[in-house]
Amino acid sequence: MLYEEIGVEPQSLLDPQLGSHLRNSFGFDKGRLVSRYPRDWIGEVRMQINQLNDENLRIRLKNLLNSAQFLNLLVDFDRPNPRRGWLESALELHQEKPFNAILSASNNQPPLIYDVEHIQDLIDKSDENTGYLEVKSKKVPELVLELTPFLKLNKTLVLENYSQTLLTSEKTRPLFESVFRNWQRTGGMEFKLIVSKRLNQRNNIFEQECKLLGKFLADTQFNGTFKYILIDDERNKLHERYFLGGISGIELGYGLETSSYDHSWKVLNKATHSALKRKYLDADIRDEYPEYMSFIYQKGKTTISSTIKQSY
Repeated sequence: MLYEEIGVEPQSLLDPQLGSHLRNSFGFDKGRLVSRYPRDWIGEVRMQINQLNDENLRIRLKNLLNSAQFLNLLVDFDRPNPRRGWLESALELHQEKPFNAILSASNNQPPLIYDVEHIQDLIDKSDENTGYLEVKSKKVPELVLELTPFLKLNKTLVLENYSQTLLTSEKTRPLFESVFRNWQRTGGMEFKLIVSKRLNQRNNIFEQECKLLGKFLADTQFNGTFKYILIDDERNKLHERYFLGGISGIELGYGLETSSYDHSWKVLNKATHSALKRKYLDADIRDEYPEYMSFIYQKGKTTISSTIKQSY
């Protein structure tokens, strides 16, 4: 799986060792995420911290809670708030919708529950299962479920794939539509697709995609910005396929598509994601590739432009 959901008992954060483990071994690049359970999990932890007598420890833990790195570990997996004590309620919910693991303040019952003293055992076990997904033969709902944490936290997305289609192929249309609607529902605001001119040489796909995208985005009442940029990459070819956000990224194997052949997705490490973020999110790809065709949808209006001599 791409990401594991780890339930963390708020009281366990009072152990200063846990903060270090969370900073170093959790996050999108590690494939381990802290469940925002309850939804005011931060508030619950803060209440526990305020009861500490050690002022220095209180300050350290509050600084940890307020750090962007820590906040980016937290994902809401749509769980109801506890009805009783945290651990008791978490175990009840686990029967309906399993956690991948639970971190407890004082209970250690692997392979599900670990206390802070045994967190390395949890990490070692988790490393065998996370950060990688075999896509072959998986259905659209399964793939969207795997992507949901990524879609929830990244409000700006870039899909870079020299041969990616969206709505003109049945390999990609159902998955793209479901992914996009899921992302839009959770507050997604800017989506950018970057493909190669080599794609457009087959059946004039750019023009077809533009027409279908205009209708789809209007039908979904998308209020953000959608950019579809086709570049002439003859001198500096696009090779890999990535799904990128400001917080994290995924290498997509053969792309955002369903497939009956061997095909895998892989979570990007922090260094690779940072380099790709600078290129595809922080900069405008059209500065590096000045010959392009673009479709831009914003506030219900579409604009199509081209700097390529042989336009569609």
